[in-house]
Amino acid sequence: MIELIQFNADTQKKINIAEESKIKTYLKRSLVSWIDLKNLPFQENLEHLAQEFEIHHLTLEDVKNEDKLPQAKTLDEHIFLTLKVLSLDQQKAEIHTEQVSLILKKDIIMTFQQCEEDIFEEIKARIVQGKGRVRQKKADYLFYLMIDTILKKYFKVLEIIDQQIEELEERILVRRTKNITAKVLKWRRLLSQIKKYITPLREELGELRRESSPFIKKDNLIYIQDNYDNLMHLLSQCESHREMLNNIQELYLSNLSYGLNNIMKTLTMITAIFIPSTFIAGVYGMNFKYMPELNWPWSYPIILGFMFTLATSLFLYMRFKKWF
Repeated sequence: MIELIQFNADTQKKINIAEESKIKTYLKRSLVSWIDLKNLPFQENLEHLAQEFEIHHLTLEDVKNEDKLPQAKTLDEHIFLTLKVLSLDQQKAEIHTEQVSLILKKDIIMTFQQCEEDIFEEIKARIVQGKGRVRQKKADYLFYLMIDTILKKYFKVLEIIDQQIEELEERILVRRTKNITAKVLKWRRLLSQIKKYITPLREELGELRRESSPFIKKDNLIYIQDNYDNLMHLLSQCESHREMLNNIQELYLSNLSYGLNNIMKTLTMITAIFIPSTFIAGVYGMNFKYMPELNWPWSYPIILGFMFTLATSLFLYMRFKKWF
């Protein structure tokens, strides 16, 4: 099923079309037309749509390619943009991506959603209810709203990652986390993946906001600038989170080193306290025939007392020096 939404400042209507060959019969020049295709067998439907709406064959290939990185390009016939919609599996620390492609023509915008849910449901509700500026604007403003909706998904994912990073930091401070390095590497990998989807889009939208286009009015370029600013903010957040993860890993390693140093320090002090006693015990354990102390009645308690006094003195001296 193909969903056709048409609107202007005064009216709006939605039509479900079963056959793509009939779409053009419903289009009216006085209305902005939004053609939304969801979960379609693209290989069978796109060829006809490409011919009907003069979509470049390279654009058609990009729409079909689900593994392609986000990109934007301006052609004579249209502006094409493909993006990745992100969702986060917190338990597995994995990013799931779904592709959305946008084609902007004069008063016509086409969306190709390869998603399980309709990510533009909120925009459709605003059109029906007449909320915001969308009904007073043209297709280029709708194009901006769609990009903004997808970028909000990125912000939501980064917000969850930020919460996870804060939890990791708290666990380190109370020393309840083991194998923190593996967790840090997982989240760093996710941030690198998100950055991979943002960087090419930032470059392409950066050019789009500077270049004049017949499909975007000059007074609406400010909205494309807003998309660009959001992308820059997303990149900044990615870098900030990566830096936080680096700091967490350094803090974790410092805690490990500090704990190990304390253990080694304790063991060293114990060894230092008992070395003199071990030496004395070794001397009198050599079993020489002529050792007069061995025949003294009080030699055993005297030696034990001396060893205890020596160990206690060493312990008190170390405490006085604040070595532990």
